[in-house]
Amino acid sequence: MLSQIPVPQPRLLVLVLVAAVPVALGEVSPGFVALGALVLLIALGLALVDHRATPAPAALAVMRESEPQLSLGVDNRVALRVANALARPLRLVLRDDVPASFDVDTRAFRIDVAPGASGLAEYRARPRHRGSFRFGDVHLRAR
Repeated sequence: MLSQIPVPQPRLLVLVLVAAVPVALGEVSPGFVALGALVLLIALGLALVDHRATPAPAALAVMRESEPQLSLGVDNRVALRVANALARPLRLVLRDDVPASFDVDTRAFRIDVAPGASGLAEYRARPRHRGSFRFGDVHLRAR
């Protein structure tokens, strides 16, 4: 199951800091406080629009595809398939949590997924030790 954790981006933090400058100048003129409040409201409005435009976790399905048993010391194909149930294209960044004892050729993937389609990101994993291993989470960022 995917969880949605909003992470403020530097642009939002810069807008909030820009709003602080006129508020700090409020002693000079009360108009500065109003200007700072307006900039802060605009920043919060933009953050709300951005949050509402972010796809809900239920709209995306991520599946990891690999052999049930990976071969020791050789490259094994692992694929991450993302299904987009939205009516708009998505630009995604994926990162898979592989076991610590695996060597991988790529850690992060940028893929574009068309509306109603699936996107695929493939990488090669090479286990260094024998044993049972569990993959971790797949981290996904929608832009």
